[in-house]
Amino acid sequence: MLITNKLFVKGNAVNRFKISALISLLTLAIAGASYATGAWMKTFNNLYHPQAGSALKTAKCAVCHLKPNAKGGLNAYGKSLEDKDISADSLKSVESDDADKNGVDNITEIKAGKLPGNSKSKP
Repeated sequence: MLITNKLFVKGNAVNRFKISALISLLTLAIAGASYATGAWMKTFNNLYHPQAGSALKTAKCAVCHLKPNAKGGLNAYGKSLEDKDISADSLKSVESDDADKNGVDNITEIKAGKLPGNSKSKP
């Protein structure tokens, strides 16, 4: 913070531009991640319609992320979708997989209202 203040006080336009650009890029990255998470959640909910009160419905971002607020990394199910387009077809393409390696395929866990990325959450 002290360095940032010194750069602005000195009036160095190039450094001010660099700092402003960096702040803008970070803001866009965070906004982009939030958009992707929201878009995945909407697509997931529209396809599977998780039941109210189920672990799947209450998990929100934790369906794909290690933490409920999406600030953690991806869990096993999220990693299986990481390089795919945000679409129902992408979700369907991993239904027969067992992302969390707990012996139950993703679609069976989803239909049961359980978390396909959490090996302890199974029907």
